[in-house]
Amino acid sequence: ERKVEQELASAKKNCSKYISVALQALKLNKRYEKQLGHIDGTLTTIEYQREALESANTNAEVIKVMGQARWE
Repeated sequence: ERKVEQELASAKKNCSKYISVALQALKLNKRYEKQLGHIDGTLTTIEYQREALESANTNAEVIKVMGQARWE
């Protein structure tokens, strides 16, 4: 997020004098935004996987206890 803000500030600063530098900063800004979106999606996926693992662990414990209770 910091890089996105830096590139946007750079583009604004250079827009009147150095158009090519400003355009380059905007392109870099877009790339950083895309990377940030990708990372955000990856984090969301990891959170879902963690929740699924916790659920599977809980289910395994329930089955284990039910199996033990069956033999008592």
